[in-house]
Amino acid sequence: MAEKGGNGFFMSVLGFLPVIGILGFSTIASSADDYLSELEVEAGKVDAERIDPGRATDPGAAKQSAEGEQASQSQEKLDLAAQRANFESLLKKHYFGTYGFYRKLPERSRQEVFGEYRRGVGMDKIRKKIVSRLLQH
Repeated sequence: MAEKGGNGFFMSVLGFLPVIGILGFSTIASSADDYLSELEVEAGKVDAERIDPGRATDPGAAKQSAEGEQASQSQEKLDLAAQRANFESLLKKHYFGTYGFYRKLPERSRQEVFGEYRRGVGMDKIRKKIVSRLLQH
């Protein structure tokens, strides 16, 4: 009789396995769907950042766009160089001694001084900065 009871328990456990298996599978499938949904959302964010809808998709247009950006950057560099030349000319014409000190500064310090000028710092402060930088080097 003990054997029959043992088999009965074993049979009842076997009866629950398909139910547990189905529930487990649906949970796994559900979590996989959630995971895929999250991936799609994240992928959409990345695509939205990388793809500008205003840009054309043909390679010729992309090349023209890149060339246009390079031309714009080149023009900005030329404008910046012209502004710096005007600044140095102003120093040389109106503040010759300060200009001499400025020319002795390393390039990095000259760029910093010019940056101050572009931000609208007054000439008195710029002259003091030039002397200060010269004494530091």
